[in-house]
Amino acid sequence: NTWLIGNSGMGSNVAVNHVTQVGNTLWASTSVGLYTSTDNAENWTAHPSVNYAVYSLASLNSTLVIASSFGMRYSTNGGTSWLDATGDPSAPTDGELVAFDGMLFTVLNAVGCLRSTDNGVTWSDYNDGFSEVDAQAQEEFLVVGNTLYCTALSDIYSIVATGNGVSELSASQA
Repeated sequence: NTWLIGNSGMGSNVAVNHVTQVGNTLWASTSVGLYTSTDNAENWTAHPSVNYAVYSLASLNSTLVIASSFGMRYSTNGGTSWLDATGDPSAPTDGELVAFDGMLFTVLNAVGCLRSTDNGVTWSDYNDGFSEVDAQAQEEFLVVGNTLYCTALSDIYSIVATGNGVSELSASQA
C-alpha cells in the first residue's frame, strides 16, 4: 500500500544504480561503491573494499561480479577482495550484469554485450544477432523463466536457456 524509504547508512550523495539479492543479503551498486543490507533495505552498510562507482552486481557459483568504473571485477571470497577480469573495457561509465543459464552477461556503454563462461574471470564479445545499431545501444536485461531479454535502441532481443549454453539471439520488434 505504501512505499517505505530505506536509505539509512547511505550518504546523501549516493545514487543507487542497481540492487541485487544474493542469499539473504541485498547488494546496492552505487555511485560511490557497494552497500549491503540484511534487513529488507531498511539499513545499509558500506562495503569496505569497494569505494568507487559500481553499476551492477551479479552472483554465480559463489562468485560475486561487478561492473564498475574500473571495468569488470570478481570476488571469490564474498567481496573481501576483488580481482580484475580480462577482455572488458578498462573504464566504462555505465553497465548492467545478469547471471543466466550458468553464464554472466553484461551490457556496457558503447561496447555492447559481453559474456563470461568462467564466473566473470574473462569476458568476450557477444553481439551476434544484434543489428549494427542495437549492438552499441543496449540498455538492460530481464529474466523471465528460462528466457533472457535485452532491450536496445530499436528492438528487444531474447535468448532461451538450454542448460549448457544459449541459443542464437532473436529480435522482436519493440
